[in-house]
Amino acid sequence: MTILFEPLPLRRLSCEHASELTTRSLDGALPFIENSRYQIHLALCPGCRARHAQLKQIGYLLRRLPKERVRPASRRILLEAFRARIAHSC
Repeated sequence: MTILFEPLPLRRLSCEHASELTTRSLDGALPFIENSRYQIHLALCPGCRARHAQLKQIGYLLRRLPKERVRPASRRILLEAFRARIAHSC
């Protein structure tokens, strides 16, 4: 049997690094290996899993708001404030 490649070891993510990846993950913008590491971290960390779920829910709710009620600048300010608060809670 011929081995075509050796799997790369998956380094464990810190909660801080996982927090930085949350938005990119929700946007579907993580490369395969990085997303795999992130998903493993979520499976093992209830705090980061809860934060991921909260951000996902907030994104869903923000997208449901009428466009005329939330200006892009206001939306960006709200998201940045929420992300800063979440990053400090882990």
